[in-house]
Amino acid sequence: MNRGCLIALVAFGVCVLVLIVLVVVVPLYMFDIMRSAPRVPVATFLTDDSVAAITVDPNHKELIDLLNRGGSRMSWFLPYEVGAVVDLDPTRKTRTVTLAGSPKHLGPAFTMMFGDKNAFPASKMETGGIDTWLTPALTREKGALILRGTGAVEAETEALAAARWPVAAPRTPVKLEGGHAIEGVIHNESGEGFLALEPFFRVDADEVAAGDHSAGVSAEAPKSETVVEPPAVESKPAAEAEPADKTLDLPAEAGADGEKDEVSAAGLLEYAVEVRVMGDFTEAGDFKLAITARAKDSENAALAKTLLDGLRDVAQTDMKKDEITVTGATTISGEVVTSEIVFSGYKERFAKWLQETQKSSGY
Repeated sequence: MNRGCLIALVAFGVCVLVLIVLVVVVPLYMFDIMRSAPRVPVATFLTDDSVAAITVDPNHKELIDLLNRGGSRMSWFLPYEVGAVVDLDPTRKTRTVTLAGSPKHLGPAFTMMFGDKNAFPASKMETGGIDTWLTPALTREKGALILRGTGAVEAETEALAAARWPVAAPRTPVKLEGGHAIEGVIHNESGEGFLALEPFFRVDADEVAAGDHSAGVSAEAPKSETVVEPPAVESKPAAEAEPADKTLDLPAEAGADGEKDEVSAAGLLEYAVEVRVMGDFTEAGDFKLAITARAKDSENAALAKTLLDGLRDVAQTDMKKDEITVTGATTISGEVVTSEIVFSGYKERFAKWLQETQKSSGY
């Protein structure tokens, strides 16, 4: 082989190597396939105006083992964290919702697919409580992928909040502990949590009237070991009556424009000044939701207990058909109500579902 042919072969080999690097290796790094992207906690998006936050961290061994049953590697697609932060401006007139996700892999690919406002226009999404999307599409901020929108607090919601929290209280900064599979915090010292979140709890009044558990609230008071009578309300002339309360009220007729009436299921926020929800896997193989509500007073603590007992009763009924057992108890200590809702048997149910899915897919 002469010298010219050798040089040509070497040059060709170098070109092939460069091509492999450019076409294969570089994209693997660019799209976080060969490595993990940095983690961006949802807590990063908390501000001084934040009144509520929720985060879901799926990177727990129990969930990973479930997803990877049968040799699959579905857990590879799990993000570090997803969640939402809700702000209420100091004038209590505007809410801002930030939806944030921290992908472990493929974040740049998601940006390419959903970051184009023409291909994925956020403005087309209709969500109660959000009037305007500030992000035209999926946007990268602080290393996370976010959508952000704002909405005006309705006069009716303001009236409800003013009736229940007539005295303004200083706001307490929202803080997330981290490390839980599910964590949610709502601050409501002077009704700010109610103002910010009430639209997101609205449900179809027809479903409520029909007793549909999926609506998130029952037309009747939830069953509980403790029966609590609501506080007596002094009757007033019609002209002096407080604004009509639509929370948990069932309208008799649809609106004049023919649209469906809605009611609010934000019952717990009527009684509590702070709500914390923690969801974790237990050593016994169950999943436990721990809900702590700090009520306005002892009377509201009793009402909160009744509502939380009712939520567990609803979960027991709904989960029974899926062969999942729901247990737990609710206790009161002063003005603090603590409720545990424990889900058992979900592993077996998930394994059965996964087996049926694989069988129908031909695997």
